[in-house]
Amino acid sequence: MRRVASLFALGVVMALLHRVTANSPLEARATLALAFLLLAAYLGADLALKARLPRVTSYVLVGFAVGPAWLGLVRREEVEALGFLHDAALTLIALTVGMTLRLSELRRDRLALTRVAAGAIVFPFVVVSLITLSVTRSPHIKRGEIARRCRSCSARSQRRHPRSCRWPWSRSSTHAVRTRAGCSA
Repeated sequence: MRRVASLFALGVVMALLHRVTANSPLEARATLALAFLLLAAYLGADLALKARLPRVTSYVLVGFAVGPAWLGLVRREEVEALGFLHDAALTLIALTVGMTLRLSELRRDRLALTRVAAGAIVFPFVVVSLITLSVTRSPHIKRGEIARRCRSCSARSQRRHPRSCRWPWSRSSTHAVRTRAGCSA
């Protein structure tokens, strides 16, 4: 409970300093933000250990919670000024995760890891593909019109002008107007 209170007090102090240092130079605010992030990550890691979570998880959660995306205790300009630390932090996180892996455990859980890896690849691919197809569908093309246009292309103009028949969403600059008009040559 004391750690939660410490984390809350640290957040309140940072919110107050956020207002006090509004007109100070960016470098000073970035240094203050770095100190705040380090203290918050340390306290968050202690809370994560109590909840039986890895420290890396708490680092990511604390960074997201206090960053500009959620609570805004660290401003976007300060995060951009600390950009040089981004690669170093990711390297340390990857190193920490790598040190906790045991090869014997990976070998034992090979089938489960394969399923998780396949799901992590296939599921996002399917979801993004469905979203892309639903968003990029042209509003002026009705169901079956693509097939009708292509049949008319192949019947009428394919013999005369084979390159003029393209899909309705063709980006070819030469045939774009002709394509949108219905593949007429």
